[in-house]
Amino acid sequence: MIKCGKKLRNLTLLLCLVLGGCGSSDKGGNMIALVTDFSSQDPYVAQMKGAILTINPDARIIDINHELRNFDLWQASYFLAKAARYYPAGTIFVVVDPGVGGSRKPIALKTNDDKIFVGPDNGVFSHVMDSEGVAAVYELDNPKYYRSPDVSNTFHGRDIFGPVAAYLASGVDLGKIGSSTKQVTKLKIDPASRIARKITGAVVYIDHYGNVITNIKPENFDQDVSGRLVKITLGGKTISVPVVKSYAEGPADRLFVLFNSDGELELSLNQKSAADFLKTKNGVPLTIVY
Repeated sequence: MIKCGKKLRNLTLLLCLVLGGCGSSDKGGNMIALVTDFSSQDPYVAQMKGAILTINPDARIIDINHELRNFDLWQASYFLAKAARYYPAGTIFVVVDPGVGGSRKPIALKTNDDKIFVGPDNGVFSHVMDSEGVAAVYELDNPKYYRSPDVSNTFHGRDIFGPVAAYLASGVDLGKIGSSTKQVTKLKIDPASRIARKITGAVVYIDHYGNVITNIKPENFDQDVSGRLVKITLGGKTISVPVVKSYAEGPADRLFVLFNSDGELELSLNQKSAADFLKTKNGVPLTIVY
């Protein structure tokens, strides 16, 4: 029985080595997740992937999104934080690059959740910094980890960000890729606030359904408002709307609000765009009286 047990353990170890290891499955390992505004129709994503795989053929590349609105930093920052939240520790994110060739510096930011974000220092990491914290930031000023010494003025995703992520995924220490820095650009993100029964917040995201997502959360209320009517003022318009618990509960012919899966107050319109109906966009302030 003892000999059989040893043989079984040896066989298990061999299978682990052949199949890729028996370590924890919740680590990002060599996973590189791409978030860009490049679109999938042009050659830019393919070129960036080629640069990554030339350096690190074993990299696992995940396409999160290549259809972000061009140059929309707020949308990119919000989307990135929401997506990254569900990826394992160790994941390396290569992020959308609006404003390439400008004065912003390339950086790699490590969060307290042990994820690394590689991209421009233009505010795109703002929501991630708020949600996951900041453990370290490095300016990517070591050309040894670029695709080549000849860097394009218009494609840092291919020539800097992708290659740096490839080296990090292959095991290069974060401290070797550049200089430590404390200065990081951050978008102004004001939390919702309440005085008496009036809550002031802002539109933070509009999804492709036209749902209007705000920064107002259940804890901003001092009581449960489910099933009640509230007054929303947005863009100079004041509307009484019901608070429901799911889209299925929403009335067919009027605006309604609910708390979405991330606990954010969302304005919706059954099978129509609430954003179009309200003529609103990111950053617009709103108030709720309940």
